[in-house]
Amino acid sequence: AAEGASSVYAADLDGDGDIDVLSASNWDSKIAWYANDGNGNFGAQQIITIAAFGASSVYAADLDGDGDTDVLSASNGDNKIVWYANNGSGNFGGQHIITTSAYGARSVYASDLDGDGDTDVLSAYDDKIAWYANEGVGNFGEQQIISTAAYGARSVYASDLDGDGDMDVLSASFSYDKIAWYENDGIGNFGVQQIISTAANGAWSVCAADLDGDEDLDVLSASWDDDKIAWYENLLITAIATPHKPLNSLLLTHITPNPTQHTATLTYHTPQAQSVTLHLYDLTGRLLHTQILQPTVGTNNCVIYMNIYPQGIYIVTLNNGTEVVSGKLVRE
Repeated sequence: AAEGASSVYAADLDGDGDIDVLSASNWDSKIAWYANDGNGNFGAQQIITIAAFGASSVYAADLDGDGDTDVLSASNGDNKIVWYANNGSGNFGGQHIITTSAYGARSVYASDLDGDGDTDVLSAYDDKIAWYANEGVGNFGEQQIISTAAYGARSVYASDLDGDGDMDVLSASFSYDKIAWYENDGIGNFGVQQIISTAANGAWSVCAADLDGDEDLDVLSASWDDDKIAWYENLLITAIATPHKPLNSLLLTHITPNPTQHTATLTYHTPQAQSVTLHLYDLTGRLLHTQILQPTVGTNNCVIYMNIYPQGIYIVTLNNGTEVVSGKLVRE
Protein backbone atom coordinates (compact mmCIF):
# COMPACT_ATOMS: atom_id res chain seq x y z
CA ALA A 1 0.00 0.00 0.00
CA ALA A 2 0.97 3.63 -0.50
CA GLU A 3 -0.72 5.21 2.51
CA GLY A 4 -1.44 8.87 1.93
CA ALA A 5 -0.07 8.71 -1.61
CA SER A 6 1.27 12.18 -2.40
CA SER A 7 3.36 12.03 -5.58
CA VAL A 8 4.01 9.81 -8.57
CA TYR A 9 6.49 9.80 -11.44
CA ALA A 10 7.26 7.54 -14.41
CA ALA A 11 10.76 6.58 -15.57
CA ASP A 12 12.81 3.56 -16.62
CA LEU A 13 14.27 2.54 -13.27
CA ASP A 14 15.62 -0.93 -14.06
CA GLY A 15 17.18 -0.20 -17.44
CA ASP A 16 15.05 -2.59 -19.46
CA GLY A 17 13.67 0.04 -21.83
CA ASP A 18 10.14 0.34 -20.50
CA ILE A 19 8.64 2.91 -18.14
CA ASP A 20 8.25 2.00 -14.49
CA VAL A 21 6.32 3.85 -11.78
CA LEU A 22 7.70 5.66 -8.74
CA SER A 23 5.64 6.81 -5.74
CA ALA A 24 5.86 8.85 -2.55
CA SER A 25 3.38 8.30 0.27
CA ASN A 26 3.07 10.73 3.15
CA TRP A 27 1.48 8.71 5.92
CA ASP A 28 3.85 5.74 5.77
CA SER A 29 6.94 7.84 4.85
CA LYS A 30 7.59 5.58 1.90
CA ILE A 31 9.34 5.93 -1.44
CA ALA A 32 8.70 2.89 -3.63
CA TRP A 33 8.66 1.73 -7.22
CA TYR A 34 6.79 -0.77 -9.39
CA ALA A 35 8.41 -2.61 -12.30
CA ASN A 36 6.67 -2.60 -15.68
CA ASP A 37 6.83 -5.81 -17.71
CA GLY A 38 6.62 -3.76 -20.90
CA ASN A 39 2.90 -4.29 -21.42
CA GLY A 40 1.62 -2.07 -18.64
CA ASN A 41 1.51 -4.85 -16.07
CA PHE A 42 3.21 -3.78 -12.85
CA GLY A 43 4.91 -5.93 -10.25
CA ALA A 44 4.80 -5.77 -6.48
CA GLN A 45 5.84 -2.66 -4.59
CA GLN A 46 9.62 -2.42 -4.19
CA ILE A 47 10.55 -0.20 -1.28
CA ILE A 48 13.37 2.30 -1.65
CA THR A 49 12.94 3.78 1.84
CA ILE A 50 10.44 4.01 4.69
CA ALA A 51 12.39 6.87 6.29
CA ALA A 52 11.21 9.80 4.14
CA PHE A 53 9.07 11.18 6.96
CA GLY A 54 6.03 12.88 5.50
CA ALA A 55 7.10 12.10 1.93
CA SER A 56 5.57 14.76 -0.30
CA SER A 57 7.28 14.63 -3.70
CA VAL A 58 9.34 12.28 -5.83
CA TYR A 59 11.28 12.63 -9.08
CA ALA A 60 13.76 10.57 -11.12
CA ALA A 61 16.90 11.68 -12.96
CA ASP A 62 20.54 10.69 -13.42
CA LEU A 63 22.08 12.56 -10.49
CA ASP A 64 25.52 10.92 -10.35
CA GLY A 65 26.25 10.85 -14.07
CA ASP A 66 26.54 7.09 -14.41
CA GLY A 67 23.83 6.73 -17.05
CA ASP A 68 21.01 5.25 -14.98
CA THR A 69 18.02 6.89 -13.32
CA ASP A 70 18.33 7.77 -9.65
CA VAL A 71 15.50 8.85 -7.34
CA LEU A 72 14.98 12.19 -5.62
CA SER A 73 12.51 12.93 -2.81
CA ALA A 74 11.19 15.74 -0.62
CA SER A 75 9.67 15.07 2.80
CA ASN A 76 7.91 17.66 4.95
CA GLY A 77 8.06 15.73 8.21
CA ASP A 78 11.86 15.86 8.46
CA ASN A 79 12.49 18.87 6.14
CA LYS A 80 14.74 16.81 3.85
CA ILE A 81 15.67 16.76 0.22
CA VAL A 82 17.52 13.50 -0.46
CA TRP A 83 18.46 11.19 -3.30
CA TYR A 84 18.97 7.45 -3.72
CA ALA A 85 21.56 6.01 -6.11
CA ASN A 86 20.43 3.38 -8.61
CA ASN A 87 22.85 0.59 -9.51
CA GLY A 88 21.25 0.42 -12.96
CA SER A 89 18.96 -2.51 -12.26
CA GLY A 90 16.51 -0.85 -9.89
CA ASN A 91 18.42 -1.56 -6.70
CA PHE A 92 18.73 1.61 -4.65
CA GLY A 93 21.16 2.65 -1.94
CA GLY A 94 20.52 4.65 1.21
CA GLN A 95 19.71 8.31 1.55
CA HIS A 96 22.18 10.88 0.22
CA ILE A 97 21.18 14.07 1.98
CA ILE A 98 21.09 17.28 -0.04
CA THR A 99 19.57 19.38 2.75
CA THR A 100 17.80 18.98 6.09
CA SER A 101 16.58 22.58 6.21
CA ALA A 102 13.85 22.59 3.56
CA TYR A 103 11.20 23.34 6.17
CA GLY A 104 7.92 21.72 5.21
CA ALA A 105 9.37 20.53 1.88
CA ARG A 106 6.60 20.18 -0.71
CA SER A 107 8.10 19.68 -4.15
CA VAL A 108 11.32 18.63 -5.82
CA TYR A 109 12.55 18.65 -9.42
CA ALA A 110 15.84 18.07 -11.25
CA SER A 111 17.37 19.75 -14.30
CA ASP A 112 20.64 21.28 -15.47
CA LEU A 113 20.24 24.83 -14.17
CA ASP A 114 23.79 26.16 -14.51
CA GLY A 115 24.61 24.75 -17.94
CA ASP A 116 27.52 22.57 -16.85
CA GLY A 117 26.05 19.30 -18.13
CA ASP A 118 25.06 17.65 -14.86
CA THR A 119 21.68 17.53 -13.14
CA ASP A 120 20.94 20.03 -10.39
CA VAL A 121 18.05 19.95 -7.91
CA LEU A 122 15.16 22.35 -7.28
CA SER A 123 12.93 22.54 -4.21
CA ALA A 124 9.78 24.31 -3.06
CA TYR A 125 9.16 24.74 0.65
CA ASP A 126 7.86 27.32 3.13
CA ASP A 127 7.84 30.50 1.00
CA LYS A 128 11.00 29.61 -0.88
CA ILE A 129 12.09 28.34 -4.26
CA ALA A 130 15.70 27.16 -4.07
CA TRP A 131 18.23 25.13 -6.00
CA TYR A 132 21.30 23.03 -5.23
CA ALA A 133 24.17 22.78 -7.70
CA ASN A 134 25.42 19.32 -8.58
CA GLU A 135 29.18 19.49 -8.17
CA GLY A 136 29.68 16.17 -9.96
CA VAL A 137 28.76 12.52 -9.24
CA GLY A 138 25.85 13.54 -7.00
CA ASN A 139 27.63 15.84 -4.57
CA PHE A 140 25.46 18.91 -4.04
CA GLY A 141 26.37 22.41 -2.93
CA GLU A 142 24.66 24.76 -0.52
CA GLN A 143 21.13 26.00 -1.00
CA GLN A 144 20.83 28.89 -3.46
CA ILE A 145 17.67 30.93 -3.09
CA ILE A 146 15.71 31.84 -6.21
CA SER A 147 12.80 33.50 -4.39
CA THR A 148 11.44 34.03 -0.89
CA ALA A 149 8.17 35.43 -2.26
CA ALA A 150 6.55 32.13 -3.28
CA TYR A 151 4.20 32.27 -0.31
CA GLY A 152 3.03 28.80 0.60
CA ALA A 153 5.17 27.25 -2.15
CA ARG A 154 3.63 23.97 -3.31
CA SER A 155 5.24 23.10 -6.63
CA VAL A 156 8.38 23.79 -8.64
CA TYR A 157 9.27 22.93 -12.23
CA ALA A 158 11.99 23.77 -14.76
CA SER A 159 11.54 24.45 -18.45
CA ASP A 160 12.92 26.75 -21.15
CA LEU A 161 10.09 29.27 -21.20
CA ASP A 162 11.79 32.06 -23.14
CA GLY A 163 13.46 29.89 -25.76
CA ASP A 164 17.02 30.96 -25.02
CA GLY A 165 18.34 27.44 -24.44
CA ASP A 166 18.55 27.38 -20.65
CA MET A 167 16.15 26.14 -18.00
CA ASP A 168 13.91 28.70 -16.34
CA VAL A 169 11.91 27.94 -13.19
CA LEU A 170 8.15 27.85 -12.52
CA SER A 171 6.43 27.91 -9.14
CA ALA A 172 2.94 27.53 -7.70
CA SER A 173 2.20 29.36 -4.43
CA PHE A 174 -0.85 28.31 -2.44
CA SER A 175 -1.17 31.30 -0.12
CA TYR A 176 -1.27 34.07 -2.75
CA ASP A 177 -2.87 32.00 -5.55
CA LYS A 178 0.20 32.65 -7.66
CA ILE A 179 1.76 31.03 -10.71
CA ALA A 180 5.12 32.65 -11.46
CA TRP A 181 8.37 32.13 -13.32
CA TYR A 182 12.01 33.10 -12.87
CA GLU A 183 14.34 33.72 -15.80
CA ASN A 184 17.68 31.91 -15.84
CA ASP A 185 20.72 33.70 -17.30
CA GLY A 186 22.17 30.32 -18.31
CA ILE A 187 24.55 29.81 -15.39
CA GLY A 188 22.04 29.51 -12.56
CA ASN A 189 21.46 33.17 -11.74
CA PHE A 190 17.74 33.83 -11.62
CA GLY A 191 15.83 37.06 -12.13
CA VAL A 192 12.97 38.48 -10.13
CA GLN A 193 9.64 36.72 -9.83
CA GLN A 194 7.51 37.29 -12.94
CA ILE A 195 3.83 36.69 -12.30
CA ILE A 196 1.78 34.62 -14.74
CA SER A 197 -1.42 34.58 -12.66
CA THR A 198 -2.73 35.49 -9.21
CA ALA A 199 -6.10 33.89 -9.89
CA ALA A 200 -5.17 30.23 -9.34
CA ASN A 201 -6.98 30.02 -6.01
CA GLY A 202 -4.97 27.71 -3.78
CA ALA A 203 -2.33 27.08 -6.46
CA TRP A 204 -1.08 23.53 -5.98
CA SER A 205 0.79 22.27 -9.04
CA VAL A 206 2.49 23.68 -12.12
CA CYS A 207 4.25 22.31 -15.20
CA ALA A 208 4.98 23.26 -18.80
CA ALA A 209 4.26 21.70 -22.19
CA ASP A 210 3.54 22.78 -25.75
CA LEU A 211 -0.26 22.79 -25.54
CA ASP A 212 -1.08 24.71 -28.72
CA GLY A 213 1.47 23.16 -31.08
CA ASP A 214 3.43 26.34 -31.79
CA GLU A 215 6.74 24.89 -30.54
CA ASP A 216 7.02 26.98 -27.39
CA LEU A 217 6.23 25.84 -23.88
CA ASP A 218 2.97 26.92 -22.31
CA VAL A 219 2.16 26.70 -18.60
CA LEU A 220 -0.38 24.41 -16.95
CA SER A 221 -1.66 24.72 -13.37
CA ALA A 222 -3.91 22.97 -10.89
CA SER A 223 -5.49 24.92 -8.04
CA TRP A 224 -7.05 23.46 -4.91
CA ASP A 225 -9.57 26.06 -3.74
CA ASP A 226 -11.31 26.72 -7.07
CA ASP A 227 -11.10 23.14 -8.40
CA LYS A 228 -9.51 24.34 -11.65
CA ILE A 229 -7.11 23.04 -14.22
CA ALA A 230 -5.93 25.97 -16.35
CA TRP A 231 -3.31 26.81 -18.95
CA TYR A 232 -1.56 29.98 -19.98
CA GLU A 233 -0.34 30.57 -23.52
CA ASN A 234 3.35 31.41 -23.85
CA LEU A 235 3.63 34.84 -25.46
CA LEU A 236 7.32 35.26 -24.64
CA ILE A 237 8.49 33.76 -27.92
CA THR A 238 7.09 35.28 -31.08
CA ALA A 239 9.33 33.16 -33.32
CA ILE A 240 12.00 30.64 -32.45
CA ALA A 241 13.16 30.21 -36.01
CA THR A 242 12.06 31.65 -39.34
CA PRO A 243 12.38 29.79 -42.63
CA HIS A 244 13.99 32.67 -44.56
CA LYS A 245 16.75 33.83 -42.23
CA PRO A 246 19.92 35.12 -43.93
CA LEU A 247 22.99 32.89 -44.23
CA ASN A 248 24.82 34.96 -41.61
CA SER A 249 22.47 33.40 -39.05
CA LEU A 250 22.26 30.03 -37.32
CA LEU A 251 19.85 27.84 -39.30
CA LEU A 252 18.35 24.41 -38.68
CA THR A 253 17.54 23.36 -42.23
CA HIS A 254 16.53 19.68 -42.08
CA ILE A 255 15.84 16.81 -39.69
CA THR A 256 15.82 13.45 -41.50
CA PRO A 257 14.29 10.97 -41.29
CA ASN A 258 11.40 12.51 -39.41
CA PRO A 259 9.58 10.55 -38.02
CA THR A 260 12.32 8.13 -37.03
CA GLN A 261 12.56 4.88 -35.11
CA HIS A 262 16.32 4.90 -34.61
CA THR A 263 18.51 7.88 -35.52
CA ALA A 264 17.84 11.31 -36.97
CA THR A 265 20.33 13.58 -38.73
CA LEU A 266 20.16 17.32 -38.10
CA THR A 267 21.45 19.50 -40.92
CA TYR A 268 22.29 23.00 -39.80
CA HIS A 269 24.16 26.08 -41.03
CA THR A 270 26.54 28.18 -38.94
CA PRO A 271 27.93 31.56 -40.04
CA GLN A 272 31.18 31.06 -38.14
CA ALA A 273 33.19 28.35 -36.41
CA GLN A 274 31.87 28.55 -32.87
CA SER A 275 30.47 25.95 -30.49
CA VAL A 276 26.76 25.19 -30.69
CA THR A 277 24.80 23.54 -27.88
CA LEU A 278 22.18 20.98 -28.84
CA HIS A 279 19.32 20.30 -26.43
CA LEU A 280 16.62 17.66 -26.78
CA TYR A 281 13.38 18.16 -24.83
CA ASP A 282 10.17 16.21 -24.48
CA LEU A 283 6.86 18.07 -24.69
CA THR A 284 6.78 18.65 -20.94
CA GLY A 285 9.95 20.72 -21.31
CA ARG A 286 12.11 18.09 -19.61
CA LEU A 287 15.69 18.23 -20.85
CA LEU A 288 16.70 14.77 -22.08
CA HIS A 289 20.01 15.31 -23.83
CA THR A 290 22.72 17.96 -24.15
CA GLN A 291 25.54 17.88 -26.68
CA ILE A 292 28.24 20.43 -27.46
CA LEU A 293 28.88 20.64 -31.20
CA GLN A 294 32.01 22.08 -32.84
CA PRO A 295 30.85 22.93 -36.37
CA THR A 296 32.79 24.42 -39.26
CA VAL A 297 31.56 27.46 -41.17
CA GLY A 298 28.65 26.52 -43.42
CA THR A 299 26.60 23.33 -43.48
CA ASN A 300 27.06 20.70 -40.76
CA ASN A 301 25.38 17.46 -39.71
CA CYS A 302 24.72 15.89 -36.32
CA VAL A 303 23.19 12.51 -35.49
CA ILE A 304 20.75 12.06 -32.58
CA TYR A 305 20.01 8.56 -31.28
CA MET A 306 16.25 8.46 -30.69
CA ASN A 307 15.85 4.72 -30.16
CA ILE A 308 16.59 5.17 -26.45
CA TYR A 309 13.47 7.34 -26.03
CA PRO A 310 9.80 6.33 -26.06
CA GLN A 311 7.49 7.14 -28.95
CA GLY A 312 6.35 10.74 -29.01
CA ILE A 313 7.11 14.29 -30.11
CA TYR A 314 10.36 15.99 -29.13
CA ILE A 315 11.83 19.47 -29.54
CA VAL A 316 15.44 19.98 -30.65
CA THR A 317 17.13 23.33 -30.07
CA LEU A 318 20.49 24.67 -31.25
CA ASN A 319 22.05 27.59 -29.36
CA ASN A 320 25.24 29.41 -30.39
CA GLY A 321 25.12 31.89 -27.52
CA THR A 322 23.33 34.62 -29.43
CA GLU A 323 20.69 32.74 -31.42
CA VAL A 324 18.41 29.79 -30.71
CA VAL A 325 16.68 27.74 -33.41
CA SER A 326 14.42 24.75 -32.93
CA GLY A 327 12.68 21.92 -34.72
CA LYS A 328 10.16 19.22 -34.00
CA LEU A 329 11.28 15.57 -34.09
CA VAL A 330 8.90 12.61 -33.97
CA ARG A 331 9.96 9.25 -32.53
CA GLU A 332 7.64 6.54 -33.90
